Parts: sequence; structure tokens; C-alpha cells
Amino acid sequence: MNNHLKPSWLSWPNWKDSRELTRAGLVAGLYIVLTFLTLPYSFGLIQFRLAETLNFTSLYNKRYVYALTLGVFIVNAYQYGPVDMIVGSLQTLLFLWLARWIGDLVVAFFAKGASAKTQTIIRYAVLTLVFSLSMFVIALEMVVVGVAEAGFWAAYTQLFTSELVMLTLGSVIMYYVSQRVDLER
Repeated sequence: MNNHLKPSWLSWPNWKDSRELTRAGLVAGLYIVLTFLTLPYSFGLIQFRLAETLNFTSLYNKRYVYALTLGVFIVNAYQYGPVDMIVGSLQTLLFLWLARWIGDLVVAFFAKGASAKTQTIIRYAVLTLVFSLSMFVIALEMVVVGVAEAGFWAAYTQLFTSELVMLTLGSVIMYYVSQRVDLER
């Protein structure tokens, strides 16, 4: 995770390499499967999507930002259709990149000499906070679509809280997974 702060970090992955494409496809597919496994709780104002745990893979390799965006795009066709497919996937794309960038900045300014474990934990915390705060986009979408009858703030509070809980629990799971699986490759 220490080497991904490069000037070209926003560039596209090397999709000509079939292994890159396969790894991205596996993560996108896993996102879809995990979302449907927790279907009753994956949509609505309180979303406990186990698949959100995979957001942490985006900190290891940028290919997973695109893979997760694709997974969200496909999954969101299930509940609210084209609006959610576009809004949800753009929210995922934008805020995963933002979380990577802010995480790199925080580490560069405040934890440059810290251990790799500490830097990873900081990046996980930043992603958890940024992505939970980003749920205002989904809350606004739900108000516009008419799902959130109680209004924006009620919807945002519920979405923020459920995302924060899932990502906090997911960070522990993904940290241990990352110790056994090389997510940077």
C-alpha cells in the first residue's frame, strides 16, 4: 500500500493484462453476490450491505475502484433502476477516489514515518469516514425518488449510521484478509 502514491495514480489500470481484468471481475462479481446474499438489508434507508466491506480493496489497487463501481452499477439495477444505477455508481467512483486521495494526504502529512500497519489503519479510517459522509448523495437521491418520506436528514442519518457500522466492522474483516491475500497485485 505504500507505493500507490504516484503522480499517475488516477490513470487507468493496464486492462490489456488478462490477470488485471480477471481480478477486477472477481471483485465486481463478489460485490454482486455479497449484496444479494444480504438482500433484505441491502437496499432502502438502512443498508447493511456486506459487500461494502470490499471498498477497502480500493486502497490497495485502483483497479478495484472501477470493479466496485461496476458492481454497484449492476446491483443498483435491482431496486430503483436507472437513477440509482447512475447516481449510486457515480457516488462510489467519486468517493472511493476521494478517500484514496485524502488517505494518502493524511498519511503523507501526519504519518509519513509511521509503520505500514499504522498507515493502513489511517487509510481505512479515512475511507470509512469519507464514504459514510458521502451517503448524503444517496439520501438526496432517495428524497428525489420519493423513497425517503421522512425527509433528507432522517434518510441521511440512517444511511450514514448504517454505512459507518458496516465499514467499521468491514475494516476489521478486510484488514485480516489483506494480511493473507495480496490485494496490491
